[in-house]
Amino acid sequence: MLTVLIFGVLLYVTVSTGADVVVLTTENRQQEVTEFDLANPSHKNRVHQHRKNPSGISYDPVEEKMYWAEPGAKAIYSSKVDESQHQTVHSNVNVYDVTVNIEGREVIYTDSRSISRISIKDHHVSTVVSHATGAIDIEYDPIDKHIYWSNFIGNVIEKCTYPAGQCSTLVKTPFPLNMAIDPKGKRLYWVSGSHEQVESIGLDGHNQRTEMSSNDDMYTALDFYDGNLYVGVHNSKQAKIEKYDVNSRHTTTITTEDYRSYYDIAVSPKQGSGELCPLYCCSFQSLGYHGLSVAFENYTMRFT
Repeated sequence: MLTVLIFGVLLYVTVSTGADVVVLTTENRQQEVTEFDLANPSHKNRVHQHRKNPSGISYDPVEEKMYWAEPGAKAIYSSKVDESQHQTVHSNVNVYDVTVNIEGREVIYTDSRSISRISIKDHHVSTVVSHATGAIDIEYDPIDKHIYWSNFIGNVIEKCTYPAGQCSTLVKTPFPLNMAIDPKGKRLYWVSGSHEQVESIGLDGHNQRTEMSSNDDMYTALDFYDGNLYVGVHNSKQAKIEKYDVNSRHTTTITTEDYRSYYDIAVSPKQGSGELCPLYCCSFQSLGYHGLSVAFENYTMRFT
């Protein structure tokens, strides 16, 4: 399936890639970011080691850079997937989640008290929502120009105009954790506070339903890509990433590892390839909540 989206002067393309996806995951024990191909999950590549509790991560397909938050370092970092061009984007901030606004050339982030944005070009910072207590996860809708943030203290998910920051309640739900958005399908997904369910609702605030439920596993992380919900799951013995088809409601386990907990993932084109869409993820357990954040299902098409 090929879909062309035009944002301003940028051309983006979405491609169904199946198993041709790369996952970047930080491991809680080693505090490192590792990369492995879902088609060959036994092969791992350590990308960033000795991190300080990396949490939210997002990918910019324009410059082929990933951006991630490190609450332990109070900073936002960026780099190429091959570790080059590593830099500190913003410091002295208790940031928990980040998402790239591709067309706006900025990174939107939350520090659990407010939501701000920082320019990718000159690192200028401005506030979007000044009162966002309890915000631990954010999602950006590039089609309708809204941001969504989970307020686990207020037991609500908020919907705000962007960049004006005028907010209203999308849904009241107990301790909402990490979310994933399907802008084209106009649906938002989130992990329940008990970690036993994955819920969803239309972006208009209607048609709420339970997507996944388990008494044995804990859902910790989410991301949406190309008609599928990627879900981080763990129990006392192992961790896995599952792919949930939102139309057929069929679940497939795509990778299994020793016990760990995934925090965030981001989909991007594989560097040097115009076909594959790598998947990047982070794990961080000590905060007590986990999430996945996939970049929009599009990537830059190159002509050579």
